Amino acid sequence: MHQALLIDEIIQIVLDLCLDFGDGSTLSRASRVCRAWRDPALNRLWHRLIDVTPLLQLIPGLIRVNGVYAFESPAHPDLRALRSYSSRVKHIKTRQSVQLHPSVSSLLSSVGNGLFTRLTTAQLSLTNCHSFCPMLGPSDKLERLDLDLGFKNSILPSTNNAASELLGDLPNLTSLSLRGSASEQVLRAVSAVSNLRTLSLRISTSLDSETILAISAFPFLTGLELHAVHIRSTKLAEKWTARGGAPCFPSLKSLSIRARIALIGTILHHMQSDQLQSLYIDIEPVVQSDDSWTALFNIMKDKTPFLHDFTIDHHVDTDPIGLEDSNANDSNNAPVVPNNATAIDFEDMLRFDLVRPLFKLHDLKRLVFDTTPPIVIRDEDFTQIATHWPKLAHLELGTVPTVDPRWVPQTSLKGLVTLSQKSTTLISLVIPIDMITSVDVVIPKQSHPANALRKITITSLTPPDATLMAKSLDTLFPCLQVIDGTSEHEMEWSDIQAMFQGLRAIQLAVRG
Repeated sequence: MHQALLIDEIIQIVLDLCLDFGDGSTLSRASRVCRAWRDPALNRLWHRLIDVTPLLQLIPGLIRVNGVYAFESPAHPDLRALRSYSSRVKHIKTRQSVQLHPSVSSLLSSVGNGLFTRLTTAQLSLTNCHSFCPMLGPSDKLERLDLDLGFKNSILPSTNNAASELLGDLPNLTSLSLRGSASEQVLRAVSAVSNLRTLSLRISTSLDSETILAISAFPFLTGLELHAVHIRSTKLAEKWTARGGAPCFPSLKSLSIRARIALIGTILHHMQSDQLQSLYIDIEPVVQSDDSWTALFNIMKDKTPFLHDFTIDHHVDTDPIGLEDSNANDSNNAPVVPNNATAIDFEDMLRFDLVRPLFKLHDLKRLVFDTTPPIVIRDEDFTQIATHWPKLAHLELGTVPTVDPRWVPQTSLKGLVTLSQKSTTLISLVIPIDMITSVDVVIPKQSHPANALRKITITSLTPPDATLMAKSLDTLFPCLQVIDGTSEHEMEWSDIQAMFQGLRAIQLAVRG
């Protein structure tokens, strides 16, 4: 063998190629080339584990009977091979079913701290492999843990016991994700892992206010995801107030939350961090009052001065609202509205004028209104967008439900003209447009030279005029590369894309 192939950097390049263009057998053969290659090749081969079966096969005398791994006879197996290869594993991700006999779990738990000594991340479906957890043992290297507890009508003791035991001794854990139905024991274990940097709790109604109070005191927590639709804000606010100057999310930079709008406002109000950069709110699917929106946005104005990324996810079921049909004068044909339904119209939904408190958030770079019906915004509002959010690069204003003629967009091509001239930092845009009023819009002959828009998605109730739209987009957005439109108008948008590309080809030919 050439001496160059013994240089560490060269070995790493060779093994990277084996990993990228071969399978496990390629690295296995590479490990047998020479002693210098053995450990690096085996480390690559066992670096990431998606099935724990190969490890179990290293235990002498272990057999599988009726889906359960057990010892063929009472024994004290030689675990040197298991120790050697498990110590090479840094990442585990498995959802496969693995069932160990209690005697096997007991043996492996007794040597757990000598097995996965390099493990840094684990993603496990505990409904399938809870008996495998003892193999992980106490770990001072594990940094990121993702556990699926399973969504059942009742809490599963086996999965929750495994989770709480595993969480009990992970001194360097910085990232934790839980989903499923969690027991009180698991919640108490989570409340004690105070060194977390990121935490995701998608545990449905298992989540309680005491857990939220506990994690709010975590000093290093920068990223949080919560599903808390069932939790009311009043008692939580009272408890935070009673704690006085106790820490309350002092380091938070990213928050993703599914909850009632009042709870979202309460959390932001009591949050001590002024460094929140990303906020995603998924609001319960009921109509919100103007006062509710205004209260939330006023809190954000004061508590999130450096926000970069803001998304509102709010979808209201419009089916029970009731459309008048052609026989509306016939009382027998009048739409039936359930007692618990609220009759709403377009103006009852989120309107852009309610968003005005957010004009103080001058650092916004990404703004998404993922709402049904779409946010009510008019052509004249785009001047405000350009003025108050000068750094905005990504803007989504929703998509029009083409099957529902009630939600007529208030924007036209005139709004695109304003954006092209004044919001020159925009890179991507999703916007609903009224094609009927757009035919009368005068398009300027030249675009703003600094306009940077690369991608646009336009939805409408009626099909677009292909020629008008292609020429308008070509003129307004010189850097535009990707055009998408309403799926129900696929033919028209295909024509627009073809015409647009033809116009660009002509321009290139003229320049050439």
